[in-house]
Amino acid sequence: MVRVLPLAFLVILASCRWFEPDRFGGERDFVVVLESSSGDSGRPDSHVLVSRLEGLGIRAEVAESGDRRMVLVLKGVKDPAEFLPLVVPRRLLSFHLVAEDRGPFDPRRADEVTPVVPTRKVPWGNGVEYVAASCEDLAPVLARAAGLDRRRGACQCETRDAGRRECVPVLLEAPPALTGLDVARARVGTDEQGMTYVQIDFTPDGAVRFADLTGRSVERKLAIVIDDRIESAPIIRERITGGKARITMGSRVQAPQAAQDEARALAVALSVGEFLTGDWKVVSMTPK
Repeated sequence: MVRVLPLAFLVILASCRWFEPDRFGGERDFVVVLESSSGDSGRPDSHVLVSRLEGLGIRAEVAESGDRRMVLVLKGVKDPAEFLPLVVPRRLLSFHLVAEDRGPFDPRRADEVTPVVPTRKVPWGNGVEYVAASCEDLAPVLARAAGLDRRRGACQCETRDAGRRECVPVLLEAPPALTGLDVARARVGTDEQGMTYVQIDFTPDGAVRFADLTGRSVERKLAIVIDDRIESAPIIRERITGGKARITMGSRVQAPQAAQDEARALAVALSVGEFLTGDWKVVSMTPK
């Protein structure tokens, strides 16, 4: 769930560290090889990953750096598999107004989706919607938005009774109204219900555009998207000034510790201020 609210009741974590000092620490060094099938910006991503790792309290050295392959040496850790999933995702943040029509995602207008067993049409909200167990299962539906002018598709998931996962396609306006580059600062906090969130402070220009966006879009939904997946799409109730917003974690990650890890990793990524250009995958982790 994501809330974009005036900050009236914030409880900010006081610690200057993102994670407990010994959370990932150990006595072993590891050589980690990562490869990417995309990314050719002329700016290697290695320094971004190193900065993210340092934000988690992990020392890392770059042994090899390129657009498609990099090798990192991690110093004094227990198990890289515990924290690499937190730093390797791009964590691209963007804010989009939800389109007022459903376009190619409306089952009443579109032809039947390419048969995929987990995908079905069920009652959802005020109408009928395609629903699947994962965003990957929705790929045939999401593909319908490819090439649309000033529109894009995204996936939104919720957890229902008995932990049942339901994901739906959502049509968004594009390009985004704001992105992670409009964030000046990010930090982790907890709300009155004990939910972990990331508080973001926009840059001065971003704050002006956020206030303008919310002021002219009252009663519309604003989707907050991370790595092409919607964390939530709250309804804008009023113009929001002050240049602050809150992303409450937990819609995709249910375990409290996992939600905290995701929140801190996102805050670290936003605070680094630069984003990965490649879609990196870990191909090997070898003790040194």
